[in-house]
Amino acid sequence: KQILQEDETMIVATASNSKHKMLIIEDHKDIRLYMKVVFSQHYTIIMAENGEEGVRLARKEIPDIIISDVMMPGMDGFECTKILKEDIKTCHIPIILLTALVGDSNMVKGLELGADDYILKPFNPEILISKVKRLIKNRLELKQTYMKLMMANSKLNATRQEEEPKED
Repeated sequence: KQILQEDETMIVATASNSKHKMLIIEDHKDIRLYMKVVFSQHYTIIMAENGEEGVRLARKEIPDIIISDVMMPGMDGFECTKILKEDIKTCHIPIILLTALVGDSNMVKGLELGADDYILKPFNPEILISKVKRLIKNRLELKQTYMKLMMANSKLNATRQEEEPKED
């Protein structure tokens, strides 16, 4: 039990001592720069100008969260989300879609493809910041719970192996 507590503390300490990595996928330079200004104090920012570059960077950098525009030339945010959520390396990364596309059908499409949230432009930066913090916090808590379960299971298996009679 003490090992579990020490490891949990280590995970929390690691999470709080380093900046989380954020990937911003946006084709409009002004919006990309605005998002960088909004988030750069608390996050390490990686930027992509389109969906193809976003998928490549997400697979390479494994960010803690992705914010993507929906309407972009080439691969749009919907396709980008679909690809990333189907990839075992990136499926755990929360994705927020930003768009000027109004309509429930677009929101439903994004959420069904695996987006964790869908925000209309123009957006309130305080709301976006709050949603980003919540999504990252939820993923960290989920990861900690999973790690505790894995460690408890590992310890249980080790105890069972020690208790099994050995054949000579």
